[in-house]
Amino acid sequence: MSRDILLAKVKKATVVESESYVNTDFSAAEIFGGVFINTVFDKSNFSQVNFKESSFVECKFNGCDFTKAILSTANFVECDFSQALFIEADCSEANIVDSVMQETDFSHANFNQANLVNIQMQHANFSFADFTQSNVVNSFMNNSDLSSADLERANFIDVDLQSVTLLGANLKQVVFQKPVLTNMDFSDMDLSLSQFREADLSACNFSRANLLQTSFMDANLESTNFTQSKANLAIFYGSNLARSNMHKAELEQASLDQSNLSDVDFSNACLIQAQIENANCERCNFYAADLTYANLSHSNCRDADFTNAVLFRSNLHCIVEDNTIWSGSSKSAALGMDEKRLKAEQWSPRPR
Repeated sequence: MSRDILLAKVKKATVVESESYVNTDFSAAEIFGGVFINTVFDKSNFSQVNFKESSFVECKFNGCDFTKAILSTANFVECDFSQALFIEADCSEANIVDSVMQETDFSHANFNQANLVNIQMQHANFSFADFTQSNVVNSFMNNSDLSSADLERANFIDVDLQSVTLLGANLKQVVFQKPVLTNMDFSDMDLSLSQFREADLSACNFSRANLLQTSFMDANLESTNFTQSKANLAIFYGSNLARSNMHKAELEQASLDQSNLSDVDFSNACLIQAQIENANCERCNFYAADLTYANLSHSNCRDADFTNAVLFRSNLHCIVEDNTIWSGSSKSAALGMDEKRLKAEQWSPRPR
């Protein structure tokens, strides 16, 4: 089948179905609004083609060249783009579902406000790609390159991101739901206002990162490095931070309620007005930490070290302090057991 035959069918609004256009040159063609079903385009040239508002179902594009092509608002369902080139392609507002994009080059491509659902994108190149306000759901991007990509306000829901490269990427206000990102290096990056909900971030490096109002709710952060990070107003509620390093971290007004903080190093950290209620702080190192107005009510501080810690007006109501070290701290300026509060907490209605 030739280029002219396909273009004529598109012009007449004819559905192209069960046809083959392997190794065909469509460069700079206008295929606006075409409809294609079960059509094979392997190794064809679509550079600078206008595919806007076109629809493709069960089509094959293995090894095709979409360099600088326009695919905005196009729809792709159960298509195969393995080893294709999408360099500088415009995929904004496109919908791609149940498709394969393994080992595909999307460098400098535009996915602004695009929707990618159930996609196989392993070993793909997304360097310098624009994913702003896009949605990626139930997909695999492991071992892909997202270096210098713009992911601001993008949503990654149930996406496998294991071993991806994020060097230089813009991760501001990104939502990650249940991502696997173990051993990743986020040092010095700006992750402010991003969300890592139920994430596995164990053994990651967030040293010196900007984590302002970043959410790590219910995340696994075991053995993670937050040294000198700026995590003011960050949310660690219900997270596992066991054996993590928070040395000199800025955690003013951070939420650490109901978290596992066992063996965490908070030495010289700023925890002013931090919420650490009902947390497990066993063997924590709070050496010279500033806990002014912090709330540690009902927390387990067994074997913790508060040497030289600032505890002015800190709330130590009902804490467990077996073998806790307070040497040189300002514990005398802290708030201890509140009998009225304890009585209220222990109250229960009379049985009828």
